[in-house]
Amino acid sequence: MQDWIDFARLGWKAFQDLCFAVSTEVLGQTVEYFLPQKDGGRDGAFAGTWKQNSDELNGTFCVQCKYTSDTNKNLSSKTFLKQEEPKIRRLVHAKKCDAYILLTNCAVTHHQKDEIEVALKKTGVKHVRIFAKDWLTVQIQKNSRLRMMVPRVYGLGDLSAILDQNGAKQGHLILSSIKDELQKFVITHAYKNAAEAISDHGFVILLGAPATGKSTIAACLSLAALDRWKIETIKLPQPEDFLTHWAPGSDKRFFWIDDAFGATQLDLSQINKWNQLLPHINAAHKSGYRFVFTSRDYIFEGAKNFLKQAVLPILFESQIVIRVEDLTLPEKQQILYNHVKLGNQPPQFRKKIKPFLNEVTQQPGFMPEIARRLGDSVFTKRLSLTKDSVLDFVNKPREFLREVIKGLDSPSFSALGLIFLNGGSLPAPFKLSPEAEGFLQRHGVTEFSVSEALLRLKNSLTRLEDTTVGSVWKFKHPTIADAYADIVSGDPQKMEYYLRGATVERIMSEISCGKPPAYGTSILVPSNMYPLVSMRLFEATEQREIHSFLAYRCGAEFLQLYMKDRKLRPLDFLPPGGMLSVFPQVDVFATLCAAGLTSQKERKSFISHCLQIAIKMPEPGFVTSARYAPIFGDEKIRAAIRKKFVAAIVPNIEERVEDAWLNSSSEDDAYWLDLLRQSATLAEDDPRYNKDMTLRNARQRAEEYLRELNEKTQNDSDGDPDDSLFDKAEIGALEKAQTAAERSIFDDVDI
Repeated sequence: MQDWIDFARLGWKAFQDLCFAVSTEVLGQTVEYFLPQKDGGRDGAFAGTWKQNSDELNGTFCVQCKYTSDTNKNLSSKTFLKQEEPKIRRLVHAKKCDAYILLTNCAVTHHQKDEIEVALKKTGVKHVRIFAKDWLTVQIQKNSRLRMMVPRVYGLGDLSAILDQNGAKQGHLILSSIKDELQKFVITHAYKNAAEAISDHGFVILLGAPATGKSTIAACLSLAALDRWKIETIKLPQPEDFLTHWAPGSDKRFFWIDDAFGATQLDLSQINKWNQLLPHINAAHKSGYRFVFTSRDYIFEGAKNFLKQAVLPILFESQIVIRVEDLTLPEKQQILYNHVKLGNQPPQFRKKIKPFLNEVTQQPGFMPEIARRLGDSVFTKRLSLTKDSVLDFVNKPREFLREVIKGLDSPSFSALGLIFLNGGSLPAPFKLSPEAEGFLQRHGVTEFSVSEALLRLKNSLTRLEDTTVGSVWKFKHPTIADAYADIVSGDPQKMEYYLRGATVERIMSEISCGKPPAYGTSILVPSNMYPLVSMRLFEATEQREIHSFLAYRCGAEFLQLYMKDRKLRPLDFLPPGGMLSVFPQVDVFATLCAAGLTSQKERKSFISHCLQIAIKMPEPGFVTSARYAPIFGDEKIRAAIRKKFVAAIVPNIEERVEDAWLNSSSEDDAYWLDLLRQSATLAEDDPRYNKDMTLRNARQRAEEYLRELNEKTQNDSDGDPDDSLFDKAEIGALEKAQTAAERSIFDDVDI
């Protein structure tokens, strides 16, 4: 039969994991595995009755895994018996081997099987079963759950052997972004919990600090969903792309959204887009679509303050939020072992760093991305292999990464610069814009030398990713963009290159002019370059994005300059109507107020305008949120406005609650009911109305209707318990076996 899996690329430890998965999923046995080199002739054991089709065996079982890195190797029966027969005799004598099971990625002929079986039965073994390369290939090819349990096999062969033509094409696109990581992937508790969440709830949010492996887990889940459920898998670059791939009544799909709420910092323009899409996402989710979001943890914490929770409450439910950095020590050790052993480091490096590896995994700064860097010679050229230096590499990764980038030759540094200037995604092959040509000229490099540098840096600092519209060069990891931004921030000349060469949209999402973002980091622009930024903003066309930038990233000095260049007044930022919380103009005015750039008359006019909008919606946040406190200036003024708001909404609030419920026809109605509930609660706190039964009834009815909507959403979106990627028995067995197999894993890392 045709080989579609290259087991030789799997590595011995992953092959043993595969054998464990086979014993659980295919052979129906939970095997206790033993430490390598101390196994006494058996990698695992179990006792009892084994039923496999018409085969029924009883007694004590020994399981042995024989791995080879030679793709075409045949198992030599003579060599095998010479090595293993004495051990098996001892096991038989100790009554520990009634049956012997051999799993190997070698090819085994019928003649070799017969020789081994005859020889082992002479030692006293009653039953011998040999499962070789071809048998393993068949089991993997026909069992999608087995592949899910060891996702590294997705990267080892021809996907068209297990997926249809369209699925294989999608699978290759996903693999192009993670192929190197997949070869070293470790099944962690976070991965298993995420698989449970996507199976049971159809939604998972993978949270973690930078470099914790969120995207790799998301990609593995995407491949498994494509394989197990046969549903189209789509990675969405931007929120608005969702509507392109969704229509009510269409086939179910799996959506993967990386850095959903901002790559390195909270992106409020992204949040506004998601808020507009949440009703559609809720409808898609209820109809069986599945979603994986990734986000840095601190960005998600900020996003929760702006997302419409009532429209898609599952976003805030703990069972679908997986914190991927919560790794056990054995998981950390396995991750580090895989990267150092299977990376491109020479044996001498691995030998010298070996004594420190166990301590590396116990450092607070250890993350999967750190393991990858230690396994890649590009990152360790200047690393002194002493204990202190290695531990500093782990605990001060950003500083080391900056030094690595600064130490690159000019073409390599410029190659990273082109990716940076293009918003983290450079078409391949690329065409230089006039700004990019100027950037390369200033660095004294040619387009050809940069192209060569991109190839040299592939899989270390850059990656080439296939997309539906062509190939693109990207940073290997987002932390490389962070480090490059640090370098740009600290060098005035590079800062000017960046401000002149990057797109204005990218500039607005990455820089700060006197007001660092509340969540995340950004490029801090010095005040002497504010005129250049103001000039570039004339190119921007999206008013919402401009206002978001002014509100959340700009201080008083820049705002004064911006308004002077455009002859604007504070009242030019009056919101047009609708939800105040979605119009960043209100936040711009609040920033102007905080900076002392508004008059009392301007504040009064602005408050009067916004109060009428807040009453109409209703939107109690305008008179309660700390976000708008600078607009009022004095708390007494805000208290007076709050009373006006309450007096205006009390007379007909009960009627408005009933209307909202009776006329509910879209998924967004939960949001309006929640605003009415908040308004009633605010009114109840007012001494004038705290005994008003109408208010109490309105609040209670709103709460009741919200519960009904949420329960309906939950019931509609619950997954099929028989459709899990993992079942709980398999997960428990896997964890038990992994615990049993705990070892000093770094013993052979230098061999």
